Amino acid sequence: MSETVRLEELPVAVRTRVLTLVADVLPDVPQLPAALRKVAGFAPARRARLGGQAITAGLADEDLRARIAHQVSVRRQDELVALRDGTMHDALEAAALDWLVRPQGWTRRLDTSVSQVEEHAAQQQEVVAQAKEERWQQRAEQAEAELRDLRASYRHQVEGYKAEVSEAVRAKVVGLSNDHKGQVHFKKIMELPFEELRTLTADDGKLKAKIASYDRLESSIKTQAWVPKFPMQNSQPSNRMPMGMPPQGA
Repeated sequence: MSETVRLEELPVAVRTRVLTLVADVLPDVPQLPAALRKVAGFAPARRARLGGQAITAGLADEDLRARIAHQVSVRRQDELVALRDGTMHDALEAAALDWLVRPQGWTRRLDTSVSQVEEHAAQQQEVVAQAKEERWQQRAEQAEAELRDLRASYRHQVEGYKAEVSEAVRAKVVGLSNDHKGQVHFKKIMELPFEELRTLTADDGKLKAKIASYDRLESSIKTQAWVPKFPMQNSQPSNRMPMGMPPQGA
């Protein structure tokens, strides 16, 4: 890696660690420019977060970077010894210290450390993506199971409406007569398809209301025939009945 590598060319994780190292020692660095003097006055936890742009701009000045690196070296002596000895196993810390302090052999080590950091980041992204995909799949399966239960419940209600309307229409037509003529008529009515029985309710408002409820329920079942197979935001089970649905026992 070139000795002129800029901070912006490093992976995000390495840049973030560099800013943290700088923010930690900033009040001890002499001859700070005005922008960094202001950042140095912030609370330690806020310096890197609020002064990141100012620190990044300041590190472009080689003299300022060297003064900052000296203060980091004073506080991180053990880590720098491990870095030189090859016994540091934290690639992120190694990359940040090598770029900032630049001890002997830093460019060679920086190449290796950056490669390790990028490989780790790629693995983490893969783990996160897989976990997210599993959560989406679980939500889809849960929604599909809930939909099956809901449709089964609706079908049961539909069958109840059909039976109720059919019996009411037949009772209206034959008057539940017990004589032979009435029974023959009733038998013929019993053989009519449900759709034909509907036409017999034109003058009965109560029966028309029941059939209207049946129609809404049947239509709702048809519109509930699919489950989306893609992630949905705020995909929480709903206890609300679909629009146009009659309440249970209507």
